[in-house]
Amino acid sequence: MRLYCGREPLRAIEAATGIPVSSVRRFYERCLAPHADGRVQGWRALIPFEHVKPYWRSAKIAQPGRAGKAGAFALLLERYPELEALIVNELRAHHVVVRQGSTGRLVVGGLSALHRRLRERCLELGLTERDYPLVQAEQGIRSLGAAVKSIATRSFEEAARAALMQKRSGGVRPHTEGLPLVAT
Repeated sequence: MRLYCGREPLRAIEAATGIPVSSVRRFYERCLAPHADGRVQGWRALIPFEHVKPYWRSAKIAQPGRAGKAGAFALLLERYPELEALIVNELRAHHVVVRQGSTGRLVVGGLSALHRRLRERCLELGLTERDYPLVQAEQGIRSLGAAVKSIATRSFEEAARAALMQKRSGGVRPHTEGLPLVAT
C-alpha cells in the first residue's frame, strides 16, 4: 500500500511484492472502506481473513430448526426498527446490563425479561408463531444476547452506560451522538 500510495507503477509493485495488480487495487479499496468505528479501515483491512463488511442475509428463512439462520436476527431488526429501539431503551434504562464476566467474556444480565418483552412486541407487530424468531425452540434468545452485546458496545459511551458506569472520567464527553469519533 505504501508503494501504491507513493505512485509506484503497478507492474513494479507486482515485481517487488509478488502481489498481482488486480489484488493491489482491491486491497487499496478495502483500506478505504469505512470501519464500524467511523474511520477508514486502513491497515486493518490487510489482515488476512478479516471481514471489512458485516454479513448480510439475503435468503428467506425456509423452515424451523437450529441450522441455517445466520443473519436472521439482524434482518428481523432491520425489518422492525421498533425491536432495536426496544433493546436500546432497555439498555439505557439499565433493565439489561452488559458486563465482563469472570472469564473475560461479556455477560448480559436481564436477558430473560428483555426476551419476554421482545416476544410480546413481536406478537404486537403481527408476527405469528410460524415466523422467526417465534418459530424457533429457544425463540431467538441467543441471537438477542449477541445483538444486545453488539448494540451495547457500538461506542465507548454506550458500553460504559450498559455496564452501569457510575462516574465519568474527565476526558469523556457526556453527549457524543452526532459528533465525529476522531479528531479531523
